Amino acid sequence: MMKFLSLHMLLLITTSIGSAQITGNFIPVQGETINYMYVQREALSPGAADLDFYPFVVNDSVTSKFNYVSPASTPFDTAFSIASRNLSIRLGDNYAYYDAGSNDGWNLIGYAADNMALEYDHALKLFPATMDYNSSNHQLVSDSAVSIYYNEGLEVHRHAHSSCEVDADGFLSVSLQGYDPFMQGECVRVTTTETYTDSTYVNGIFFRSYETEVVSHYWISVEIPGQVNEEILFVYQTVNFKDFADPSNNTTRTLVRYKN
Repeated sequence: MMKFLSLHMLLLITTSIGSAQITGNFIPVQGETINYMYVQREALSPGAADLDFYPFVVNDSVTSKFNYVSPASTPFDTAFSIASRNLSIRLGDNYAYYDAGSNDGWNLIGYAADNMALEYDHALKLFPATMDYNSSNHQLVSDSAVSIYYNEGLEVHRHAHSSCEVDADGFLSVSLQGYDPFMQGECVRVTTTETYTDSTYVNGIFFRSYETEVVSHYWISVEIPGQVNEEILFVYQTVNFKDFADPSNNTTRTLVRYKN
């Protein structure tokens, strides 16, 4: 339940000289549906961890849809008190809620489903705007938030922390195995790290703690004449889950998504 908003894909990116800027216009709008293709790490060849920028080959993929809607159109809108919420994304039967203003960035308010509603003490900043990249300015931004919520009989105290860095720019080329690239363009790379530490209680007595770390590398298009600009084209993401009481439950998984 700690793993929300994944994005993954396939790519070749090489570094380039110069600077790039994105203003936050890539933020989705209400009513928009974005299709992503995704593959598990085990289906990628060769391994992605060898280099920061690497040519990927997709061996298998399926389509995943993200539907962005108005919070007022969801059954859980009244669970949140932050008045600035203006966007939600449906993930199966779950919803994530955002304050997604183009002048501020993309800020996560919380999540809701039939069995729980989670609202942060303030919106957790995931993407700032405007974002710039050059050799001396990586624009590192960090933020934190806390929440207490209830899920399946457990009282959960969550401490969330996120950091975001515009750490590279380069040329992105995505291709399926044996085919010419179907996506190419100049991009900036935005690396985010989200850490969610959840301490659980039963009848007011501490039970155990968990930690989920999500490290995501987003490749976002920059302004090129005649092309669609400022879209999230490709994401490489690793999710690490720790059960501090029972390390045998620890897991690591990697997903890759690319815009369909």
